[in-house]
Amino acid sequence: MATNNTHRLILILTLIVLASCKTCKEQVACREVKYTFEGTFLVTPDTDSIRVGDTIFLESTVPYFLQDLITGQTVEFRGSVNVGTMVAFDKLLGNNNIEHCADCFELKPIEGEFLPHHVLPSRNRNYVFSQSPSGYKFRLAIIAKVTGDFVFAFNDAGPSYPKDDDCMKANFQYKMKNTDQHFYIYQSHRPGYVLSNYEQNHMYCFRVY
Repeated sequence: MATNNTHRLILILTLIVLASCKTCKEQVACREVKYTFEGTFLVTPDTDSIRVGDTIFLESTVPYFLQDLITGQTVEFRGSVNVGTMVAFDKLLGNNNIEHCADCFELKPIEGEFLPHHVLPSRNRNYVFSQSPSGYKFRLAIIAKVTGDFVFAFNDAGPSYPKDDDCMKANFQYKMKNTDQHFYIYQSHRPGYVLSNYEQNHMYCFRVY
């Protein structure tokens, strides 16, 4: 009888210790590390006018080794499942008026993946980048379906995090590079309007005829 009671006591104590260890682990929070990286986009071809049925491409390549904009530290940021951007499409109507117009184009992600987005689906398209041996990649074919003057803009991304590390997070500040963005088309519909730095870094304007 004493032996059975001893075994039962040992079992109870073991369960208590295991439960305590589990609780301790759940209470231990990781030290979150945050980074801010830069990513670039370009448009090809970057002519100011195209015809209905023509295609332009919005492209980005983000390497896995990136420099943190705050500290200057080089960081390996590999394996994130949500590096991406949202692209907003508008048709310019003059007198400061616009029309949400994502459906004015056939949009085909060549690299990257479309994710349905519930916020202004008539305007916005959300994408995540694909992962290649050298970095994150995105290439979107934009095929014109109707005539008019148009502007699209991508947004910054964050927080992104590696699949196996919730404690390492990064925001991405994007900007357009090596691309003629044809701001005069936008400003012709908003005379006297001065573009912000953010708009200058994120917008692309063009005409379809």
